[in-house]
Amino acid sequence: MGLSAEALRLLRKGLVICAEVPASSAEYVAWVGVHPFVDMRRVGKCGASGVGKTRFVIRGCEAPRASVDAGHEFTGALKNEREEIVHSEAQVEAVLAAWGIDAATLERDRAPYPY
Repeated sequence: MGLSAEALRLLRKGLVICAEVPASSAEYVAWVGVHPFVDMRRVGKCGASGVGKTRFVIRGCEAPRASVDAGHEFTGALKNEREEIVHSEAQVEAVLAAWGIDAATLERDRAPYPY
């Protein structure tokens, strides 16, 4: 399933969307998040076709459930981190599908998503 209308609206406003997803084991909690950003690289004499265009960073990770439940800092505790940078909403949906994640579950960023 694709991103919801609300998730697309949030991305287009520049806001992060995320969801808790199945972890590799019961001892972990896992998340995936999508971060929109505008490519603001400075262009020198050679042109960079992506400057000024929206990109999306898709990040996934796991953290020990005990740390999450206790409200501890995740620094150094994240496992199975993965990241993709894509150029379109359709590519966001394709990466999420490849990762086995239903894009329709993503919503406004809420704690404790670590990014």
